[in-house]
Amino acid sequence: MKKLFNWCINFIKTLDWAEVFRYFVIGVMTTSLNIFMFWLFGKKLGFNEHVSNITAWIISTMFAFLTNCFFVFRVKPGGSGEFFRFMLAFYGERLFTLGVEELLILIFITWLRLPRMPVKFVTTCITIALNYLISKFIVFKKKEEENASNTND
Repeated sequence: MKKLFNWCINFIKTLDWAEVFRYFVIGVMTTSLNIFMFWLFGKKLGFNEHVSNITAWIISTMFAFLTNCFFVFRVKPGGSGEFFRFMLAFYGERLFTLGVEELLILIFITWLRLPRMPVKFVTTCITIALNYLISKFIVFKKKEEENASNTND
């Protein structure tokens, strides 16, 4: 347990806090867009919770990819091939977390009949944390980190 605690402390010390702040700002915008779209398609347009969630996901993920790539992680793709590699990895990661979110919505809204919006808020918080970790360490991993890890092999 002490090793896990020490690892967490060391991880926190190594974070680029300006990047975390940028991710937070864009995350708030993306999350607001996602929740608004979920509400719009569900409450105003009458779609079920799954159609509303997937539609909100598509719209907010388009926004998130562009802002995360160019503003948060400040990646400069070296051509269209690398841009599409980033995009495919990003969408793959987001599909994974969408699956996690859909499973939680299925359990807590559809099966347990808990209120939609509080469940959506909690599942969104879980998704945000997963998205940051996967984006930072897999999708938009800095080339310097890749080169350093290749040198150590």
